[in-house]
Amino acid sequence: MPGILEWAEMGDLAALIAPRPLRAIAGEQDDIFPIDAVREQFAVAARAYELLGVAERCSLGVHPGPHGYNHRLSHEWFGAWLGTE
Repeated sequence: MPGILEWAEMGDLAALIAPRPLRAIAGEQDDIFPIDAVREQFAVAARAYELLGVAERCSLGVHPGPHGYNHRLSHEWFGAWLGTE
C-alpha cells in the first residue's frame, strides 16, 4: 500500500494479524531486510500477541542465509499448526 510507512512499520502491520497464527522467516545475511531490524519489528508484533494471551501463536524463524524463502522453517511451523507434523 503506497505510503503505509508514514503510518505504520512492519511490526505494526504484522500485529494486525493477531490473534491468528503468524510465522515470520528471515535470513541472517538478508541485505534487503537486515536481521536486527527484523528482530526489532518482530518484537512489536510479538508484544501484541502477548497482550492477547496467545504468544505461542507468533514466532520468528531465522536461517543463516540471505533473503529468500526457507521451506524447512515454514513447513515445520505449518505442520505443527495444521497437525501434520
